[in-house]
Amino acid sequence: MANPNDAVRDAILRHLYEVHRNARGPKGVAIGIRDLHQAMRAQNIGLKDVNSNLDYLLQKGWIAKIEERRTFTTIRGTTQESASTKYKISDVGIDRLEGASTYQMHEHFSQINITNINGVTVLGSGNIVNTELTDLSNVLAEIEESISQSEKLSEESKLNAQVL
Repeated sequence: MANPNDAVRDAILRHLYEVHRNARGPKGVAIGIRDLHQAMRAQNIGLKDVNSNLDYLLQKGWIAKIEERRTFTTIRGTTQESASTKYKISDVGIDRLEGASTYQMHEHFSQINITNINGVTVLGSGNIVNTELTDLSNVLAEIEESISQSEKLSEESKLNAQVL
């Protein structure tokens, strides 16, 4: 691995994947930060390394953060709020570790690819646009703009002209 943090990130992701796989119910797929620190400490990964790499994996979407708000009544009868934060592997992280799946959704436009070959512009995933008619397109756009700004035409006439 080129980046030394990749080993830590991989360990965190794989641990959360195992938690997800072995969960007995929907709430069991996530763990708290203390449990994650303890599991990583067993692999000789320090607290600071876990925190910084966990934050990175969260930002990149490999891990999801689950916040659960709870209210409870104290002994004196007051109601208090408490938040519980847990972490779980995201769908992106699972796809990374498991590989391709029939149920995996692909991003159709994850990258923009624009190529010009002999006056033919190819956009995205194989869409072809012929650039020979760009002058005509510009003239039509100018006509459309003139119609919409004309004070001599009624709104109905403008609409009819632009629909054609």
